[in-house]
Amino acid sequence: MPKGMADNVIRRRLEREVEGLYGNEALTEELDDSSAQIFLSWAENRVKSIVHQTAGMDDRTAEEAMYPRLRGLRRISRYVNRLVSGRGESAELVDKIIEQASNVYGDKFTMPDREKLLALLSMPQLETSIFIQSLIHLIEGEEDGSKEEDEQSPE
Repeated sequence: MPKGMADNVIRRRLEREVEGLYGNEALTEELDDSSAQIFLSWAENRVKSIVHQTAGMDDRTAEEAMYPRLRGLRRISRYVNRLVSGRGESAELVDKIIEQASNVYGDKFTMPDREKLLALLSMPQLETSIFIQSLIHLIEGEEDGSKEEDEQSPE
């Protein structure tokens, strides 16, 4: 497939998935505007990464490759909404978020510190936007997928 055509295919996939992300109010129903913006920005970056990994695939193969990862994003959203609203057991929801993050990131996923996630939830009066940012940071680690502690090397 010529490069221009391939770029158009990726652009169409990306537009469709990003529109679906922002068009689904249920993804952020329990979040305030600031928290929703932070969450959706992270989710959009994940969608972009997932879609770009389908370059060169026909539509059917791309859909099969994207589906479990995009479904994982939607599930993370549901679990975050439950955590924020207090509808559910924190430890169970954290485990589900970690499980789905593994689906979203695939081979590049490094297990976050579960205890740090649980400690984050037990902080009194924690603003939702700070919780979302911290959750993302703990799930993602460093840009290359490694955790900060792994990056420190002796001098």
